[in-house]
Amino acid sequence: MPANLPPDYIAAEKRYRSSRSPEDKIQALKEMFAIMPKHKGTDKLQADIKKRIAKHKDEIEFKKAKSGHRKSGLDSIEREGAAQVLLVGPPNAGKSSLVEAVTNAVPEVADYPFTTRKPLPAMMPFEDVQIQLIDLPPVTPDYLEHWAVSLMRNTDAIFIVVDVNKDPLEKVESLLKILSGRKISLIGDVLPEVDEFSPIAYQRTMIVANKTDIDGGLVKFEELKKALAGRFSVLPFSCYNDDLIPGLARGVFEFLDLIRVYTKVPGRKLELTQPYVLPRGSTVVDLAHQVHRDLIGKLKFAKVWGSGKFEGQNVQKDYEMADKDIVELHQ
Repeated sequence: MPANLPPDYIAAEKRYRSSRSPEDKIQALKEMFAIMPKHKGTDKLQADIKKRIAKHKDEIEFKKAKSGHRKSGLDSIEREGAAQVLLVGPPNAGKSSLVEAVTNAVPEVADYPFTTRKPLPAMMPFEDVQIQLIDLPPVTPDYLEHWAVSLMRNTDAIFIVVDVNKDPLEKVESLLKILSGRKISLIGDVLPEVDEFSPIAYQRTMIVANKTDIDGGLVKFEELKKALAGRFSVLPFSCYNDDLIPGLARGVFEFLDLIRVYTKVPGRKLELTQPYVLPRGSTVVDLAHQVHRDLIGKLKFAKVWGSGKFEGQNVQKDYEMADKDIVELHQ
């Protein structure tokens, strides 16, 4: 990478690498191209960015052409809230009951398989933010909708829901094998560094051990947790346990490694409004990009309340924010 690339370029490149959709990648590449200095030292980089933009545009056109024969319209659900999480599991794992317990949605719940036939989006509150859950139809070796695969490849995370009393480890291993056959690799924690054009989609995944309220359920949860140690985190859940229900939202938020940041207008009294939600490790520049793209070039410094060494501490643009920080952006 050529020297002397400004911090704004590095931030845009970071957004490019974390983007999932070709549309978002193109937007980040365009920002990188606009920000980077234009001289002989960046000629190759400029050409590479143009080439990548063209490739992503071809990808969009290919997807449009390929989807011409598909009429379901189910393979893309607009993201809402802080993040999008898919609930995946075998038949009768209790996914729909889980959604009903933690959101305001009213899915069809029954004790027979394949009650869920279409994806059901619902919003789960966690303190002052919302997380989008999507309940998918059950996954079996003989049943996996093509649109469900598309959703799994492009979501923020996958939560495997299993009935802790019905061979949960076997069900988890079966799902991993099925999705691996569709080039979806479920990873417990940190995603590996992979080529951006790799055909394999890597997704961060947590296991939800459902129905722990049944006699012996908590013991089986501990057994599952031990069996998957080092591979996946396992969260206990029951629709009938008031202590476990709120723990799911917190578990999701913490697993996604997100932070909430509140903004303050310089010279005005603080008024806590809806926070901006960003990945942990985000900087003041990343926040400025979310507030307004025009701010990036004008931003000089910021003041931070919350995690700073003292209240109202002056920080530079590369300062890494923490959850519930209050940030005042100065132009």
